[in-house]
Amino acid sequence: MFTLPNGIQYQLQLSAKRKSISIQIHFQDVIVKAPTDADQNYIHNFVLSKQEWIKRKMIGVKPDIDFNQYQLNGLVWYMGKQYKILCNTKQKNIGLLLNNEITLKANPNDATQIQQQYLKWLHHQANRMMPDLVTHCLTRLNDNKHPKVKSITCKRTQSKWGHCTSDQRLQFNWIILMAPPMILEYLICHEIAHLIEKNHSKKFWRLTHSLCEHTQYAEQWLKKNAEVLMRA
Repeated sequence: MFTLPNGIQYQLQLSAKRKSISIQIHFQDVIVKAPTDADQNYIHNFVLSKQEWIKRKMIGVKPDIDFNQYQLNGLVWYMGKQYKILCNTKQKNIGLLLNNEITLKANPNDATQIQQQYLKWLHHQANRMMPDLVTHCLTRLNDNKHPKVKSITCKRTQSKWGHCTSDQRLQFNWIILMAPPMILEYLICHEIAHLIEKNHSKKFWRLTHSLCEHTQYAEQWLKKNAEVLMRA
């Protein structure tokens, strides 16, 4: 790990396949990729010349939400709002949402169990909500003959927010329920558009915009907050 004069640290990754130096910013991590035979002083001076650019980029990608706190009285995200965690090992349900609190059936001293129960509860919420939300968004299509959806499933993945198969099955990454409702709405409309337009053509984006007016904002929000969501 190397440190610039402004305090920003970066990680250097060398590769024999690389022919040039690149700087990549993931969340708050700065990764510099360079050829194996490049002089390290040259690499450092190159990064040094870009430190103000790096600083601006890091400010620009600072997420709107922070990481969940899996502990008693910690804060976790649900539908764009933070809720305090309470624990009750005797309750029947995995989780109960009331006012600004989520009570989980978990040992208050076991952070791993709290995380597992919260994520299990979030998955349950997605399974319960998604069919009705999809049906609601389908009514926005101008055509009276709505495309038929064969199935709706919720599955956590490491790279995709949603997926529409060639045989009209919709799949959603249930971790998206941490995000604000308008982001969830966009995700659903995005996949509904794929029922009609299978690729990301101009027709697809026009249809998506017609279904969800804040498409551009949602796309930017997801890029900015993806890592926080995926690491929940």
